[in-house]
Formats: sequence, C-alpha cells, structure tokens
Amino acid sequence: MRSILLTLAMFGAVIIIGVLAIQITNYRQEHSVAGVEAKKRLAEAIQARDILDKRVEDLSADRCEAPVGALLSFNDRQPIGKYRDIPEGIASDIALCMKRDLMGPRFEDQLTDSKLMRFFG
Repeated sequence: MRSILLTLAMFGAVIIIGVLAIQITNYRQEHSVAGVEAKKRLAEAIQARDILDKRVEDLSADRCEAPVGALLSFNDRQPIGKYRDIPEGIASDIALCMKRDLMGPRFEDQLTDSKLMRFFG
C-alpha cells in the first residue's frame, strides 16, 4: 500500500512539474512575442521619423515653394472653399512648413493674398 501511495505521489509531482514547465514555456513565448512587437514598433517609429526628417529637409531646401505653388495652382483650377477641399498631401506639407517655420516670406504673402492662409493660420 505504501509503495502505491509513493508511486501516486511521484506521479503527481511529475504532473505538477510538467504543468509548471508548460506555464514557463508559455510565459517565455508571450514575452518573446511582446519583445519582438516592441522592436517592430520602434523600427516603424524610427522609419517614420526618418521619412519626416527627409520631408522637412526637402521642404526647407526650396522654402516650401513646391507645396505653395501646387496649392495656388489647384486654387486657380478649382477655388478652395473649405480646408477639406485641399488635397491631403499639399495640406500636410504646408502645415509642416508653418509648424517648422520653413516657409519663405514671399510664399506666406502669396497665401495671404490668395486668402488661403486662413486655412493654416
């Protein structure tokens, strides 16, 4: 009888150890996945920052002439009545120019004269 109880106790201990091993493995896998996801998010953030830095560099080079010219041309073809009428790329470039103070005074004057500055001011 005693050997049966001892065998059952050992069997129970083996099961408990097995369950603990499975739990530890699951824990490690979950945290490993979380680490990979965090690294991926970090890489995406760095890439987005690099893209923004490159865009700022491009806009700064011509003092925002390209987006202002595109907006004025667009306004000549189809007068803009609301901010949502402005193409998203042009609007984001001009907003970036304004935020980073990249725009030359001549282009600010052109936006003011065409009454388009009201959408960005």
